Amino acid sequence: MLFLQIFPPSSIRTKNFSIAWILVFGFAIFGVVAELLVGDICPKNNVGMPLCYISLLLALCVMTLFQLLIKLERNNANINRMSSKFSK
Repeated sequence: MLFLQIFPPSSIRTKNFSIAWILVFGFAIFGVVAELLVGDICPKNNVGMPLCYISLLLALCVMTLFQLLIKLERNNANINRMSSKFSK
């Protein structure tokens, strides 16, 4: 998912990221639901916290960062358009 960020902004990059993120998020949600319903499904870290919870948290953090990146790219594009408009 993060490898796609080295490419320039485009709808293809966004679609590929979204597809990959949905897969990761789906596995994380499945793990969390299974852990809550069945219990003791996910491996645990040294503290005893199931790793599926950490996976879900990381997936949500990655999506949040991706949304911020899109917002920053749009703002940067708007600033560049405005500055080129004033420089003419």
